[in-house]
Amino acid sequence: MKNGRSFIKGAIILGLSGILAKFLGLFFRWPVTMLIGDEGIGIYQLAYPIYTFIIGIMSGFPIAISRMISEKLALNNKAQAYSIFKNSLIVLMLIGGGLSVSLYLSAPYLIKWLRWRGDAYYSLISIAAAPFFVSIMSCFRGYFQGMQMMALPAGSQVVEQLGRVVVGVGLTYLLMPYGIGLSAAGASFGACAGAISGCILLIAGFMKRRKELIPRITCDRSGSTQNSIRELLSIAVPISIGMTVGSMMSLIDSIIVPARLLSAGFSEKVATELYGQLTGKAHVLINVPLTFSVALSTSLVPAMSEVKALRNINKIKTRAEKALKVSILLAFPSSIGLYILSNPILKLIFPGRSGGGELLQLLSISIIFIVIGQTMIGVLHGVGNISAPVKNLVIGSLFKLLFAYVLTAMPSLNIKGAAISSIIGYGVATFLNFKDAMKSAYFNVDFDRMVLRPLLSAIGMGAAVYMTYNKSMSFYESNGIATMISITAGIIIYMIMLILFGSITLKELYLIMKGYKMDSGYRKG
Repeated sequence: MKNGRSFIKGAIILGLSGILAKFLGLFFRWPVTMLIGDEGIGIYQLAYPIYTFIIGIMSGFPIAISRMISEKLALNNKAQAYSIFKNSLIVLMLIGGGLSVSLYLSAPYLIKWLRWRGDAYYSLISIAAAPFFVSIMSCFRGYFQGMQMMALPAGSQVVEQLGRVVVGVGLTYLLMPYGIGLSAAGASFGACAGAISGCILLIAGFMKRRKELIPRITCDRSGSTQNSIRELLSIAVPISIGMTVGSMMSLIDSIIVPARLLSAGFSEKVATELYGQLTGKAHVLINVPLTFSVALSTSLVPAMSEVKALRNINKIKTRAEKALKVSILLAFPSSIGLYILSNPILKLIFPGRSGGGELLQLLSISIIFIVIGQTMIGVLHGVGNISAPVKNLVIGSLFKLLFAYVLTAMPSLNIKGAAISSIIGYGVATFLNFKDAMKSAYFNVDFDRMVLRPLLSAIGMGAAVYMTYNKSMSFYESNGIATMISITAGIIIYMIMLILFGSITLKELYLIMKGYKMDSGYRKG
């Protein structure tokens, strides 16, 4: 591994591939929604949070693997880095296989316990095999990220979504004559197809580079193996608990929202449709700008671990500040832009089925908390403070659970209550993560340059987007054209305003896009 490879460059690679993957995900959601409607998406989304919860159980392992490998490579110990990868692959295959079998066998009991509609069973068993293949994919991704070789993990994200789109949409269409439940199950099986596709690409990439990746002298001693597995579990399990608690936000919606909507007086069909608008449309669209923050957090962990292994406090501080700055520059315009264009974007993507604009507006507020929160989790994981995100996400989830239970059952709020509870839950968790990250990474916040100026730039961008959309609609009389013009204008205007307000210089913008090493300070003032 070349010293000084930029974690921002890695984040950009992962972020761009993630954005492409999310757009492919929209190409999955769009035909599926148009084929089976909000009710069908609601059935699909009943099962999907169970899947993401199980994936959350394994999600700490790639982070732990990347961290352990980057630390070994920083000390020029390639043999131990490879040994960590081999041991991790065995552990993850066992965990993934066990979770797949457990999900398949427990499906009928879950349906009964959660009081879901009976046809959601088919969606549950359709995703049962996915955890096994995701476990393999996660191990290879963690290995390559620890090596700071981001191209293959990035490519696997795109290939995974391609497999999901082709197989999931195809089966949704083919199974439509057999009922909405089986059609939704066809969409669910796309997760398995995508995971298999991603595995194939990563394994093929590893085999092609095996001479470069496999050291001539390997570390196979049983004591070393036991130590690496023990270290892997000690790092991964707390992170996985934290990630699982994070997925609890979606699982809470799956468990609480449909039942509380019934308590508010809605029929089962309407409750399922409203739930589909929340989770199948609004949550999906806010995940598009979140892709870059996930990539930044993922790239940040090995980068922070590397400088921590070298005990370079100044670089820990600088990298944390730079990561926070980038996350803020992303969060403000994403939140404001999506709030303003919520209804036009839904009309563009789901013509004729564009319900849920108010939900998307509400959830767009949560983007600020989620983006900054994910970055702070990356900082905490990178410096070895693994327990804090777990504690903070538990507290945030408890707030989410309480407010979702109370607000969703109120007829005047109904499904909007679930969105409000998400904002509260993410807000609490992010505030706590921010406090802990400041203590652990010793960084400071330049409020004027890092917060106030980007916020003013984003507000100015929002005003320009609002006016551009209305002018374009009156001129072209086309929502699609007006929306695309507004988004393009918003990006350009935001960049200009950032430079005019002094939030970022042209040189910094060029270096960030180039993927420079974020260890140098930035200009104050």
